[in-house]
Amino acid sequence: MPTATRTRRLSRDKIIAAVTELLERGGVDAAVSTRTIGEALRVHPTALYRHFRDMDELLREAADSIMTSLVESMPAIGDAAGLDGVACVCRDLRQVLMTHPGAARVMASGPSRMKNERAFTERLLGLLVEAGLSDNDTIYGYHALVEFTVGSAAIDSIGPARSAEEEAARHRRWRADYLAASSESFPETVRLANELYPDASEQFRFGLDLLIEGLRRRVGSQP
Repeated sequence: MPTATRTRRLSRDKIIAAVTELLERGGVDAAVSTRTIGEALRVHPTALYRHFRDMDELLREAADSIMTSLVESMPAIGDAAGLDGVACVCRDLRQVLMTHPGAARVMASGPSRMKNERAFTERLLGLLVEAGLSDNDTIYGYHALVEFTVGSAAIDSIGPARSAEEEAARHRRWRADYLAASSESFPETVRLANELYPDASEQFRFGLDLLIEGLRRRVGSQP
């Protein structure tokens, strides 16, 4: 049973640390609740509301804290990192989210609008402007890059954690199902079935390269 002493020693930092660990395990819905957080901290669930208004604020702050190291490692404005720097930032963001699957789904629901997310937004916008994009292309490029990166991480981290072997076996089953389809009704699906579902990281790199190359062409077309 939680004690009064434990409740008094509870702090925002301790709560955030507990939620971050739960997000790293991949949970948002059933895995991250006032009950599971209370169990992890050995306090009554209602004690959390002495430090946070609601679960939305708690989840947003936990997701934001996960971005600390990412923001600290981002290229500085003025370093002439250009679009190569932008691509590096997106790869690093996905890596952070893939190691905290629950955070990817929290971020997919909307920006935290907190310290690290604001710093990330400012830096990424600055890098796009520095690369020579117009304001309009900067805005649309920013949203395309962030939504692709966060969406990729959220999709690729859905479900229970799987080993590389388990993931490969799952993809083989999917390919077999497509391969067994009617070649008359689905000729291209059957023809390409054995190539579907390549490595998720390779899929992400391919899509990111397309976005970056498209932005490079936009820079070249600026009047």
